[in-house]
This record gives sequence, C-alpha cells and structure tokens, in this order.
Amino acid sequence: MKLIIAIVQPHRLDPVREALTEMGIFGMTVTDVKGYGRQKGHTEVYRGAEYTINYVPKLKVEVAVEADKADGVVEAITAAARTGKIGDGKIFVVPIEAAEGEEDAADASAFAPTSYSNIDEVPMPPPPSTDQAQEFYAFDEAPVLVKYVSPKYPDLARQAGIEGTVLLNVLVGDDGKVIGVTVIQSDVTPAMEKAAMEAAKQFLFKPAKQRTMPVKARVAIPIRFKLHGS
Repeated sequence: MKLIIAIVQPHRLDPVREALTEMGIFGMTVTDVKGYGRQKGHTEVYRGAEYTINYVPKLKVEVAVEADKADGVVEAITAAARTGKIGDGKIFVVPIEAAEGEEDAADASAFAPTSYSNIDEVPMPPPPSTDQAQEFYAFDEAPVLVKYVSPKYPDLARQAGIEGTVLLNVLVGDDGKVIGVTVIQSDVTPAMEKAAMEAAKQFLFKPAKQRTMPVKARVAIPIRFKLHGS
C-alpha cells in the first residue's frame, strides 16, 4: 500500500475530496498545518495598518491506497488542488504496510522497505505549531449540514461596509451537534470572525459515518458576510 500525503490550500479541500470520491476513495485524514516556502508568507492590511503573516495556513490530506492506485490518486489530487499559482502545495508518496489480517502472505512480500538514505534531500512539510495541532477523525461519509444559522452582522462592520469570508473548521459530534469551531482563514475583522463562530455553534448536522456507525468529524465551512445591494 501507499500513503499519499498532500499539502494543499484550505479552499481546495472540497475539490480534492470530490475528486477522490469519484475514484471510489472515501476515507482520508485532514490536518491543519502551516507552511513557509516560496510564498514567504504574505502581508495583510486592516484599517490602514499592515501586518506580515510569515506562515501560510495549509491543510495536510492523508490517504492510504493500494499501490496500483497511487499514481491515479496523485494525478487526481494534483488536478483538483492546482490553481496555477505559487503555494499550491506538495505531494509525498510513502510505502506503508497494512495491518495484520488485511493482506495475505503473497501481497506482504510485494512491499519495498522504506529507504532513509536520502531523507535529508526530501523537503518534508513543517510540523504544526502547538496552538494549531488538532485531533482529526477518519470517516467514510462526510457530515451533512441540516440546520444553518445566519451570523449576526456586527454593527461597526456593517457601517464601515466591510465584507468578506471566514473559513471555519467545525468539529461535529456523533450526535450531529457542533462540539468546537476554529478559524482556518479569514479576510474580515475579529468581531465578524466571532459572529461566524457563534452562529456555527448552533448548526446541526447529519453526523459523519465510519462503516455505518456515526462518528465525530471535522468539516470546513465558509461563512460569507455580504451587505445587501453590494
């Protein structure tokens, strides 16, 4: 088997998931990470002040597949994650061994041992910071939003004409209720982020499933703040 590790931009997660689903691959693990590479971070301006963000938010997608499917999975992820700009990400392919009972003896001999002789030459993804690392959950069926609550538009943001989007990382329990919410990325004010998170805590979902059993899962949900008439 092969473990495909893809570092992608957060807004490309759904296209990647859909591409894998079309191939019949339903299980994957997603982790928040931060990267520093050719992008060298970026600057943002808020109320006239410029801020430098050195580490760019990314998502790490991990998928274990049969060895003969690895090339097709890599091609599918590459096509779904590509924007044509610097910072699209990286893909790594690592040989792995299945757990005992998941393969027969003939298949077991087909796995090549992992070589570490050139490990220093491989640009590995940076580890997540302690305040960003989170536990993630595998599932076959993603959670489905069944009750949406609109966020309250902060008065100051409305008066200033501020619009934008907050991408939230929502942890859904096995009962469909929201357990926790964090911000993946945002181009709005902290007050708008807080309003989006408070609204998301009231969402209800059809829970994710792993082999027919309801399980916890994380899902990325964009919250769009848009003024009427704009």
